[in-house]
Amino acid sequence: MRSKRPMQFKLAPDKAAAVAVLFIKKTGVQGKKIKYMKLLKLMYFLDRMALLRWGHPIVGGQYVSMDYGPVLSEVLDMIKRRGSSSEWESCVSEPFDDHWVRLKGDNDLLCLSEAEERLAMEIARKFGRHSEFQLSSLSHEVCPEWQDPSGSSRPIACESILKAANKSSAQILEIQKDAAETEMMRSIMESA
Repeated sequence: MRSKRPMQFKLAPDKAAAVAVLFIKKTGVQGKKIKYMKLLKLMYFLDRMALLRWGHPIVGGQYVSMDYGPVLSEVLDMIKRRGSSSEWESCVSEPFDDHWVRLKGDNDLLCLSEAEERLAMEIARKFGRHSEFQLSSLSHEVCPEWQDPSGSSRPIACESILKAANKSSAQILEIQKDAAETEMMRSIMESA
């Protein structure tokens, strides 16, 4: 039986900030600044890989296809200060000089598990030397869930990511069930 509701993972702003700090330090210019398009691509690759390996992302939120590839929509909003969090604002600057962001403060990364930090380091090693435009081109090649939005944006369902990676219907259904249970537990904990 197929779930009718698309799988959703709530954005974890603390993890978004921790991952941004790690990527700026490990792949940015002198460990202090990075083009935000590059940061967005690295974060998408990280969440995509986590979803494929573990059945859930690290950062979460809404994924969208944009002209230069897939992005985490809510992270883009935080970068542009259209919807921010105190964790993000304390660690990452507003954009400046041709789409750069810089490290403002440090995040101790304690909100990331050891496995999450290892996966982020793996992504940094694998993709960190590439420019934002190289990562954009690469995302068009290796992320079949990306669809050209023709100057706009187009939502990317987690199910599309899983299907593009050849996950079976049964595997996708199991991940959907786990995601729904996790979200229900999170809602209960937040309301308590």
